[in-house]
Amino acid sequence: MRLLTAALFFFVGLIPLAWAWDDDDQPMMLWDGSWVCSTPDAYEEAIVLERDTERSLTEIKGYLLENKLCIYIDGEDVEDMMAPYVIVVEEKASKVKVKFWISFYQKVTHLQRRETQVLFTGWTERERLRDFYNWLNRNNRRS
Repeated sequence: MRLLTAALFFFVGLIPLAWAWDDDDQPMMLWDGSWVCSTPDAYEEAIVLERDTERSLTEIKGYLLENKLCIYIDGEDVEDMMAPYVIVVEEKASKVKVKFWISFYQKVTHLQRRETQVLFTGWTERERLRDFYNWLNRNNRRS
């Protein structure tokens, strides 16, 4: 009964999203290895630090995350994104402000898992966005 109720709430929640979707809208995804930052300037700082050969990517990610400037979205994060995937909220020159949900799973016991859903909002380069269907077709070819 709980499963049926949860499924009903899930699908009823998707109906307004389907009606809000415009014919011109295409679901978007981020490329693996994208920075999502609090400001366009923080994005530029992340790119400069990434080009710096003195630091490792792990050190750069730690520094930017600790200072609440940027997060690094890798392939695993992209796979855990939830529909409607990446939504463009605002545009400034070549940068776009995006928002997206990611689901994180934690194994509690052998049969139990804990799921946490987090909404991320931040700035990235427009060229870091790609069509969802291209991403989906590429991933299905590997299987």
